[in-house]
Amino acid sequence: MDKIRNAQNGDSDINSVALSTSTVGTCMSTVIELENAVFIYHIESSDFIASDTCSITDAHAFLMAIFKKVYRLDKKPVFKKVYLIGGLNTDQYVKLKNEIDRIGEDPSIITNENRTARSDSFYLFINSIKMNLIDFNIKSKTLHGTNKRPYDNDSPNDYIMDCTVIYDRSFTPYIFAVYQFGGREHQMNCIRYHSLLLGIYVIDQVDDSKSNSP
Repeated sequence: MDKIRNAQNGDSDINSVALSTSTVGTCMSTVIELENAVFIYHIESSDFIASDTCSITDAHAFLMAIFKKVYRLDKKPVFKKVYLIGGLNTDQYVKLKNEIDRIGEDPSIITNENRTARSDSFYLFINSIKMNLIDFNIKSKTLHGTNKRPYDNDSPNDYIMDCTVIYDRSFTPYIFAVYQFGGREHQMNCIRYHSLLLGIYVIDQVDDSKSNSP
């Protein structure tokens, strides 16, 4: 098997066969199945707003940023399925997740008065969201097992969690797998040993119904 190209943090990529992205922790990954390719965007945590005051406007901006990234690499994208994975299981990320779900359930709440062909494509993009798991990883914990607070100093012994996402179109059906890792920060920054692998989630590529869980 050829080596699968990996989208680095902050980067997006498109490939006709397969792509991956790794160390998705506080950041997000967007995996999009297009008509003849797969697109992945590894979104840095500084590029979106996940807060207690997160609004529909913030969720709209988050989705539009992804949409524009796709258009830079594919001028006529045909959206099949869109998956959002990553982030932390905190109130702030859940708030953003819920606002995105609201848009998915009723896209008219962000309708622009002057619609263009491109904005129509944006609504097709929204309707293609099949899974929203942007609260996928547990929040960081201290050496003593308590939740990490924003003002706590970072420590190599903090317990953190992240995931690696792989999408491969060379199989029938396509393979979409999420590898979840967890361990002390100093362990996670080194070679990923099997003991750090917590689970492998294989997303069903046959069922087209929307889902919020693997």
